[in-house]
Amino acid sequence: MTSVTVETPPALSELYQEVILEHSRRPRFKGKPSVGCQFCQEGKNPLCGDQVTLFCRVDGLEGAGLPYAGAASGGVSEALEPRLFLAFEGHGCSISQASTSMLCEAIQGVTPLQARDVLGRAEDIYSGRAKPIHADDIDDDVEALFGVSKFPVRVKCAALPWKTFEIILNEKFDENGRLRDLQKACVSLSECVREKRTLRVVSTED
Repeated sequence: MTSVTVETPPALSELYQEVILEHSRRPRFKGKPSVGCQFCQEGKNPLCGDQVTLFCRVDGLEGAGLPYAGAASGGVSEALEPRLFLAFEGHGCSISQASTSMLCEAIQGVTPLQARDVLGRAEDIYSGRAKPIHADDIDDDVEALFGVSKFPVRVKCAALPWKTFEIILNEKFDENGRLRDLQKACVSLSECVREKRTLRVVSTED
């Protein structure tokens, strides 16, 4: 496969670094959510030691396991779709923790289907498959991860939280954005103990 080298203006490279450092120093949504969560998922890169735990709160559970209004006609009622809110705990390099902060910020209040779009776009950005929209600016903070794509050994650091979140989406929600099993959702943080988590070693080495 022929690799394509994308030249990034120095000024923009500096902006990428500034955004990543800002999220690393002042991470958004770090800490267990005080209102509880329905799902949590751990992921880590075994070789470099990056580790994150995502706490996923789902609003709108009363409609999350039922066919949405308008389903018979092929439509989807957005009002009945569950909304996701993420928080996290973790440790590791500045890139992994900044990327997790960006993930949590990007997912606040979106539906599972919208979350899949955000996840796909982020993967295109940090892998270098897609460039930021603007030539001399970034449209949102996630685009700063494009700078990581120029350093293949660090891509796994940026990918860790997104791969971990992908596990939640794939295991807990179906292709239509509905919960697969409402009964398996936690009801409070008091039940969110390590023994009940599904520890998954997320491989981002490939």
